[in-house]
Amino acid sequence: MPRIKITREDMMMGKAIPPTWYTVKIKACSAENNKAGDALNYVTDFIVTQGEHKETPIRVWLSEKQGPGLRLLGSIGKACGVREGADGSVDFEPEKLVGRELEVYVTNELYNGDMTNKVKDARPLAKAAAA
Repeated sequence: MPRIKITREDMMMGKAIPPTWYTVKIKACSAENNKAGDALNYVTDFIVTQGEHKETPIRVWLSEKQGPGLRLLGSIGKACGVREGADGSVDFEPEKLVGRELEVYVTNELYNGDMTNKVKDARPLAKAAAA
């Protein structure tokens, strides 16, 4: 039988953490087709970088079809330094956010019988320090 190595991060994936603001680093951000194949999901992986829940991974799927997903992706971009246009829009390549640090507000949500982490908002680190 083949050996398998399960990392600490693998073991922590899906572990619900208490709702609050967390300092995170964007580990990955990519676009993939949704199940129906009629829109893109922006799959974003964060890793908590400080505190008791350091190294906890958080994955979110942000749909281009739903306003809340696009709004949150825009907030993540702005928290990473993307400038808002004169018309209130943001224009950026999500993959270029990898490695950036920010704060995200995490809540918990029941999904298929399991408590999961859900990112509800984002802010830059400078605002977090001032709050």
